[in-house]
Amino acid sequence: VILPRFRHTLRSMSLIDCAGLETPVVQSTILQSLGMQKCPNLDSLALDCPCLTSLDLSQSTYVNVELWGLHKKLPRLKLLSLAGNDVLKYAVVPSPSLLEYIDLSGCSSLMSINISCPSLHHLRTDECCKLEMVSIQSFAIKSLDLSNLPLLLVRIHCPCLLNLKLNSCEGLESKRCSIICPSLRDVDIRGTLLFSPEDFCDSVSVRCEWIGSL
Repeated sequence: VILPRFRHTLRSMSLIDCAGLETPVVQSTILQSLGMQKCPNLDSLALDCPCLTSLDLSQSTYVNVELWGLHKKLPRLKLLSLAGNDVLKYAVVPSPSLLEYIDLSGCSSLMSINISCPSLHHLRTDECCKLEMVSIQSFAIKSLDLSNLPLLLVRIHCPCLLNLKLNSCEGLESKRCSIICPSLRDVDIRGTLLFSPEDFCDSVSVRCEWIGSL
């Protein structure tokens, strides 16, 4: 157990590059921020922190990322970073998660993302060189950058989304792209085989008169 004597008083904890951690368990009733970047032995990490709002596990080996259970043990979590994780293959975050910010950038083994977070404002996926499937549902996100990814399947249901970048997603075909974003204004599909501007308007649930940068 990590620092058990402080678990009822400690609000923020940073454990960076702690190679000696083995089967760590973090339990706290008031901890709000936890950073465990560059920790190599987090495949058995157990968290029970009902007040935690920020969790940074970037560049850490965290094999068993059970994201679908985070809303139960970390019900107030708003910020999650798994950037640079080279073993994570699937990221599934279901509703009713309160996550607002998710960083999956540099996850070199990541193949699939399935996120349903009503409060999600920001998602980073840059340098995910094996990412083939993305499914996102959010009522808050307004800008989404999925450019330069090897995507084969995209499902986006984000009624408040204004800006979407799909440029240089060379493998994405129109029949594998479902976009329901009635507020969409700016779309970048340069360098793709997706659509002509007319086909894009016919294939997705947007109003063409609002699209400014096809």
